[in-house]
Amino acid sequence: MPVTILGDTLYSCPRQNLHQNPQYWSWLLKFYGFYKKGFLPGPGGILDQSNKAIEVFRILDDANDQCDRVEDEKRKKRGAKGSPPVQRPSR
Repeated sequence: MPVTILGDTLYSCPRQNLHQNPQYWSWLLKFYGFYKKGFLPGPGGILDQSNKAIEVFRILDDANDQCDRVEDEKRKKRGAKGSPPVQRPSR
């Protein structure tokens, strides 16, 4: 599926970029973790942050939300079949 970031549409597999730029992704995921805990990467408020960083964080939030929904559906289907529900790890 294509992904649009700041008006650029990308068609390549995101994992390919992970292998080509591991240091960048390490930095990005570290700051994404801080963002999830309420800490922004730059000084100031949300309006003072890099547009690119906030857009990437939004995309990661959306991807995580989609994955969570798929996992919830799988869990509901397993529960409907009579198997015990799988506990989801807390974040």
